Amino acid sequence: MTFIASVLLGGQAKFQENFQADFRSTDYVTAQMIRATQINNPQIAALHTDDNRAVVAYAPIRQASGGLAVRAAAHVGALGDSQAVAVNWATVAENFGISAKMFNNNVLGAQEQWASSFRNAILNILNRLDAGVVALLLAAKTQVNVGGGLGGTFNAAFDFDVLGAQANFFFDNVGAMMRNNLYTGKLMVVCDSAAYTLAGRQGAQGAGNANNLVFQFNNMQVVPSTRAILAGYQASVLAFEQGYVNLIDWIPPLNRKPLNATMAETTNGAWGQITIPELGMTFAIHARSVLQDSVIGGITYREDLFTHYEVSVDVASAISPLSAFRGANDSVIYTSGLLF
Repeated sequence: MTFIASVLLGGQAKFQENFQADFRSTDYVTAQMIRATQINNPQIAALHTDDNRAVVAYAPIRQASGGLAVRAAAHVGALGDSQAVAVNWATVAENFGISAKMFNNNVLGAQEQWASSFRNAILNILNRLDAGVVALLLAAKTQVNVGGGLGGTFNAAFDFDVLGAQANFFFDNVGAMMRNNLYTGKLMVVCDSAAYTLAGRQGAQGAGNANNLVFQFNNMQVVPSTRAILAGYQASVLAFEQGYVNLIDWIPPLNRKPLNATMAETTNGAWGQITIPELGMTFAIHARSVLQDSVIGGITYREDLFTHYEVSVDVASAISPLSAFRGANDSVIYTSGLLF
């Protein structure tokens, strides 16, 4: 990104901000839904005091039934058990640069160049976070499913197939399958484009219509995603119970302060933070400057102060762990598709 196309060479205008379609919002709906409904333990982020410090969380696990049918004076009980779950952090970062001399010869001023570059970095991070979350959920889908609903089957790819004839009741079947697997709380359902189109149609068919279809969305939050979920179906969804997936954010302690603009213009630079309202997250920002002769788009700017910015955040996606109580590779994440 050099802004060379807008250098003042002739009579030039600039488009209004609301006319700049390139900066329309990206898809971060899945990450946003998780952040809005998660049940997070703040101690997890607090224990991650350094980029290199690992964090492990623990949870008790279910035990198989003893199958006893009589009382006994000398009854003996087995000890309970727990499991350790590593919390894996990943850094998501984007960089951009600003030329001080270029401001003097450009239709876009310093504030506009900085704002558009910063917004570009934020949109890219949001997009990467959301894509990463959806990919993680798909990778973590359950391999144990007792099924449910009308005519649904659990296939070899560990997806719940709903018959095409049940299209009008697709979400009812998804809800029934989740209840049959003992998830009775509010369901978070991430839809691909086709599934959300079905949800829109069916959600509009209320009690005043010939066929009432809206009932199936009781106790269910449905959100649209532009991400691919399952291939080979009319429509597909990801589903999990509210609170069983967390998206935890963390930034280094050195960044937990406002960015010092004066120090940002030095070689070592400055550390700071900024809160992103889209996800309610705090991002780290670091800025450092170098004095150089910049060549941008064939134009030389002598003794230019070039400031480099880095925007970043560490994230950990925590999914409620399950033991092998019901079977190996059991998970709280379910996928379902509507067959043709």
